[in-house]
Amino acid sequence: MSKRRYYNFDSFRVDPTERVLLRDGKPLSLSPKVFDTLLALVERSGHIVPKDELVEIVWPDVFVEENNLTQYVATARRALGDNRQAQRYIETVPKRGYRFAPSVRVVTEESDSVIVEEQESLHIVVKDKIEEQEVTANGHTALRSNRWLAPAVLAGAVLLSVTAIVAIRFRASTEARQSAAVPIKSIAVLPFKPLGANGDDEYLGLGIADALITRLGYVRQIGIRPTSAIQKYVTGDRNAGAIGRELNVDAVLDCRMQRSGDRIRVTAQLVSAKDGAALWTASFDEKDSESFVLEDSISSQVAQAIASNLSIDEKNLLAKLGTRNNQAYQSYLKGRYFWSKRTSEGMLKAVDYFQQATRLDPNYAQAYAGLADCYLAGGAIPGTPADSAKSAALKALELDDTLAEAHTSLAYYEGAVEWNWSGAEAEFGRAIALNPSYSTAHHWHAYNLAAIGRLDEAIAEIRRAQELDPLSLIISTDAGHVLYLSRRFDEAIGQYRKVLEMDSSFRVAHWRLGECYAQKRMYPEAIAELQQAISLDTNDRSPEAWLGYTRAAAGQRDQALEVIAHIKMISKAPLGVAMVYAGLEDKDQAFNWLQRAFQQREADLALVQVDPIFDSLHADPRYLDLLRRMKLVA
Repeated sequence: MSKRRYYNFDSFRVDPTERVLLRDGKPLSLSPKVFDTLLALVERSGHIVPKDELVEIVWPDVFVEENNLTQYVATARRALGDNRQAQRYIETVPKRGYRFAPSVRVVTEESDSVIVEEQESLHIVVKDKIEEQEVTANGHTALRSNRWLAPAVLAGAVLLSVTAIVAIRFRASTEARQSAAVPIKSIAVLPFKPLGANGDDEYLGLGIADALITRLGYVRQIGIRPTSAIQKYVTGDRNAGAIGRELNVDAVLDCRMQRSGDRIRVTAQLVSAKDGAALWTASFDEKDSESFVLEDSISSQVAQAIASNLSIDEKNLLAKLGTRNNQAYQSYLKGRYFWSKRTSEGMLKAVDYFQQATRLDPNYAQAYAGLADCYLAGGAIPGTPADSAKSAALKALELDDTLAEAHTSLAYYEGAVEWNWSGAEAEFGRAIALNPSYSTAHHWHAYNLAAIGRLDEAIAEIRRAQELDPLSLIISTDAGHVLYLSRRFDEAIGQYRKVLEMDSSFRVAHWRLGECYAQKRMYPEAIAELQQAISLDTNDRSPEAWLGYTRAAAGQRDQALEVIAHIKMISKAPLGVAMVYAGLEDKDQAFNWLQRAFQQREADLALVQVDPIFDSLHADPRYLDLLRRMKLVA
């Protein structure tokens, strides 16, 4: 039989187990450290708690300035409707510390049947025996018996600036009945849907969802779908249950927000993907100006509600506050919104907003990580040196070494540009250890593994990225590309066809499918797919090198030479020229242009050891020399 303890005073209840403060049964938004501060004072009601003792309770083994404690106490007072002048709840005792003034009732609950049954609708059955102890300020205790109907499902939800988030914890008090509970092991956070005509709310809805997804990714016990998986739901009608089934998750968090003056009102709903049933709903409102303070509350309470036994590291990561500058935070959200579009125009806007954020707060690590992401986005930022990505990633990590995104960007640079394969492997490992749900880390790690010839591991890693982001066209396409690099051409072709069933206009899938056809000597089919890829985006001529190689392999020498001339005229990427010369079996010219690619440290050269397009060069000593200089062989 388990016991739970609550602290009741006036219309408030403090629940230490679920780490939530409720007023009239409704949860209030508190960050983890503010809650810890309040709990420490409530537990010592009627007694003076010295400041140094309070700091040690809330921040054990960490040096914290007294000013930080003062701010957290002030925030706790605001949550209680108190202030420094009135001090009805938290009294300041000059030169000594703080005292929680009101009488507190300690409520101990014994429950042997708190579960959630899997039925047509959600039913809660509770049988509790309560002993309520009233503790007065002078320390005397009065005992009385009472009955209390406690909720079996606790929703931890708090508002982040313009949003609220909720989560639900299914608990069973005995092992025998645990199987009856409905487990939540994976969730999707939909973009917060604005109600009204405010144009800014769309970027806020997706930007805040992205911020929450990033934070919740640090919790190892739950899988969370990445932003790329949910961004298409920014506009239009949506069925949360159907989306959950499409994304293959257990539950979906669906929130609606509406502005009212300087406040944001949000209705949040956790929806079962199995049957579309609303597991929990709540409404909240908060000041728009306090978003940067409340973000840690959202992620922390969601994680505690869904996942049990959070580690100290996970709690610390969830409690991190990126910035206290609200303007910087708003710029960061806009940057993430435009980054998620993955277009050249969107990337340029994202860079602008991330740079704004770093100017407003030079210590905003996440904003630097956002810049690194943009600089690595396939050359989408014209004129940007490759080492700009490394500089931004290193700056982010200098400020916060726990950012999985920055470790991932640095890992990509170390492998694809510096050819520091062991360093890249270490950074990818660090990123994945920090945030196992970050699909981009698994995606890029797969390519690093492929480059160094660990192809079976690369396939496993890209499949993990697919599991995390099943609707990502680029990840699904690159899953086929890793199979192609492994010489599993038929499987790769099958994978590309699945992608084209999802979106027949996805040009990268046409491009990669053409590569496979070329290796299988299905030249007419290859040429058709490559021409289709080129026609879908005339600004990106990357597939043209493959078209030239295919024409060369098919014996169409003149057309292949025309492609070479065109690439030389429009592109500064020598690797494409080397590919066509490899198809023409002109080894001298192929190695000449490979050397230029080496000197320019062209990122795609990283796959030279495993790409079948260069198989005809393997017997040449210059090929082995190139691999040695790229540190791919000893």
